[in-house]
Amino acid sequence: YRLRVRLLCYYSDHFQSDGGSGFDLPPAALRFKISESYSMSVFLDVGRGCAKLIAERIRESGIELHRVGRVLDFGCGCGRTITWLIRDYPEIEFHGVDVDSQAIAWCRTHLSAGRFLVNTALPVLPYPNGCFRVVYCLSVFTHLNEAMQDAWLSELHRILEPGGLLLLTVHGPNAARGLSADDLAT
Repeated sequence: YRLRVRLLCYYSDHFQSDGGSGFDLPPAALRFKISESYSMSVFLDVGRGCAKLIAERIRESGIELHRVGRVLDFGCGCGRTITWLIRDYPEIEFHGVDVDSQAIAWCRTHLSAGRFLVNTALPVLPYPNGCFRVVYCLSVFTHLNEAMQDAWLSELHRILEPGGLLLLTVHGPNAARGLSADDLAT
């Protein structure tokens, strides 16, 4: 399996085209870690789609995104979503945190308009209370147990300014249908 993954990553890095996106793209191994896909076009399409949905949800909440001072991407990985937001909203101070030090190193080198930090598995983040108007978190809480979810929700609440907006995704009813009765009971 590992050899197959390495070969597919090599092929993707050397023979795929980014379709003229104009973005520096992370190596296939980093893209695969966050999405289980080697494809440059899938990485770009999903990132663009997520950024669009985030911007729409922010607008629907009554917040004008272009007037937001600071936004945090909690679990930014190698920048799949934040890349698009940085491009589309250059007036905003974007921050990204992730436990993956390789992904953060890539973001620091290639997404210089953002500010990126490695975070620990459990809180605390090095930000003052009420630092962010918007915090978004895509597919992170699905990887955390309940105690970790509670701890991170408390921490994200702490760094969110009063009246700020927290957007996060979790598995929905379709994922729950695949669980056993024992899993559903816990």
